[in-house]
Amino acid sequence: MRVFSSYSLFRLVMDPAISLRNDLIDFMHKLLDATGIHMHEGNPTDYSVLLFVIAFSLLVWWLLRFGLIFSVRLLSKRFSPDDRIGMILDPENMKKIAVFVSLIILYILIPLAIEPETKSSTIVHRVLDICLTILLLSFVNTVFKVLFNILNHNKNYRARPLKSLLQVIQILLFCIGCIIVVSIVVNKSPANLLTGLGASAAILMLIFRNSILGLVSGVLISEDRMLKPGDWISMPTYDIDGTVREVTLNTVKIDNFDNTTTMIPPYVLTSESFKNWNSMTLSGGRRVMRSINIDISTVKFCSPGLIDRLTRLNLLHDYISAHAQTGQTSPSDIAESVNRSAFTNIGLFRIYLTRYLDTLPSRNKGMMYMVRHLQPTEAGIPVQVYFFTDTTDWVAYETIQAEVFDHIMSVIPCFELAVFQYPTGADFHRVPKPAEDSVSLHRPNDETHNNHD
Repeated sequence: MRVFSSYSLFRLVMDPAISLRNDLIDFMHKLLDATGIHMHEGNPTDYSVLLFVIAFSLLVWWLLRFGLIFSVRLLSKRFSPDDRIGMILDPENMKKIAVFVSLIILYILIPLAIEPETKSSTIVHRVLDICLTILLLSFVNTVFKVLFNILNHNKNYRARPLKSLLQVIQILLFCIGCIIVVSIVVNKSPANLLTGLGASAAILMLIFRNSILGLVSGVLISEDRMLKPGDWISMPTYDIDGTVREVTLNTVKIDNFDNTTTMIPPYVLTSESFKNWNSMTLSGGRRVMRSINIDISTVKFCSPGLIDRLTRLNLLHDYISAHAQTGQTSPSDIAESVNRSAFTNIGLFRIYLTRYLDTLPSRNKGMMYMVRHLQPTEAGIPVQVYFFTDTTDWVAYETIQAEVFDHIMSVIPCFELAVFQYPTGADFHRVPKPAEDSVSLHRPNDETHNNHD
């Protein structure tokens, strides 16, 4: 049943083609008789018939070319250039169709002018075969380009690097075209050429190494959705920090934020690590994680005067009042402070920052936030502020971060704390000079030594 179906499909396609070919030859015979041009029997090449056949093919090409382009212009008034029909009915595509049909007609009618099985007929048919092969592959390439443009305008496929797949198909079409053209020239089967190419596969792998690696990497990038055009990626190893502009078979183009452009092969992205910020953009919140080093020598228990001043702060008034009722007040001496676990200035500072972030309008309320102490170092105690902004825009993010830390740096002295920083030249100039020693540092003379003796 399957064989019968295949045979029926073959007959369904070939019978109309053979009938159309016979009708075209009969029409040409009648046209030659009507014009008075008679075919000379026994003459291998009839140049008058040849010129007439060529002229007829050119006439068909001209009529098809202008007829199809005129029809396309009428249809383009109804369809926009970005529409699917508008991309298919491109004037360049119509020109290729016109050339292809005219060459088919010339291929069919050539035996009327040139006797088959002659050297001239063989050369002409090979040239026409090569031209038809190139045009057919070019038309197939155009079909894939149109399909790529259609998919590229589809939201579901826009995120995938389809250009790499298109380039792979174009390379395959080019290789197939070269094999067919060479087989036509040398009059050998393409299978024999492919058998010969098998021995040089290693050389071809070396030549197309980057293309093969790019093909595999493109498939991995597409399937795993590692990146797409428009993503912001960072790769410090290659000094990359910018937006992906284009993903092709051999290169990935990145526009860095310093207005430079970096191009790397796709296999670098699959063999080494990089950071894709697209998830951050989609989440709607960007993280702020920055620390301030507090001078350890300024950490202490709060004095009554400091407690009174901090109670006036709106963010700490309720907290201090509630904990003061539980006995955590400000004792008068250090021993009593230790025994009663009194307030510390750095502890109240941490509570203040936590409540400040809680009331911050530019914070993303659906994401985590906290203020914590990190491991003390020789540079002091790092107090880390951790939260997410409600925007991912770079300029707005930096503005929010700067405003938060402007406030934090300004409020630190209110807690009688100090920010740690290494001494600078100005700090050394403020150090008082030591007083001059009254004892003479000069070596005593010989006379003094003699008197002592």
